[in-house]
Amino acid sequence: MDAQLARLATELATKTDNIAGVLRRMGVEQDHLKAEQERIHDRRKTFERAEKWLRDYVVSVMEQRGMTQLKTTETTLFLRHSDAVVILDSELIGVEYKNVTAKMPAQLWRQIGEYLSGSLSESYNAVRTTEDISLSTIKKAIKSGLTVDGADVEFHTSLTVR
Repeated sequence: MDAQLARLATELATKTDNIAGVLRRMGVEQDHLKAEQERIHDRRKTFERAEKWLRDYVVSVMEQRGMTQLKTTETTLFLRHSDAVVILDSELIGVEYKNVTAKMPAQLWRQIGEYLSGSLSESYNAVRTTEDISLSTIKKAIKSGLTVDGADVEFHTSLTVR
C-alpha cells in the first residue's frame, strides 16, 4: 500500500511538472506572438506613411506641372478631386442642419399620429432620441452660397492608380 501511494505521488508530481512546463511554454509563445503582432503593426504603419508621402509627392508634382493624368501602356495615374464637410464647432451648427432619430413604442407613435397638438408629457419620456449633424444638408447649403456657422467644406485632391 505504501509503495502504491509513493508511486501515485511520484506520478502526480511528474504530471504537475509537465503541466507547469506546458503552461510556461504557452506563456512564452503568447509573449512572442504579441511582440510579433506589434512588429507587424509598426511595419504596416511605416508602409502607410510611406505610401501617403509618395502619393502626396506625385499629386504635388502633377499639380505643379498642370497635369491631371499620367498614362503608360500599363498604368494610369490621375488626380481625383473631392470635397468633404468639416465640422469646426458642433455647438454652432443650427437645428436646420441636424436630423433626429427617435425610438419609441409603436403605440406611442400611433398616438402622436392621432393628435399632434395634445399633451404627451408623460409619454415623452418613453421616446429615446439621437441628434446627428446632416453633412449632406450642410454641403448643399454651402455649395448654394449659404454660410453655415461651425462648418466648412474642404477640397481634396487624391491620386488614383489604375
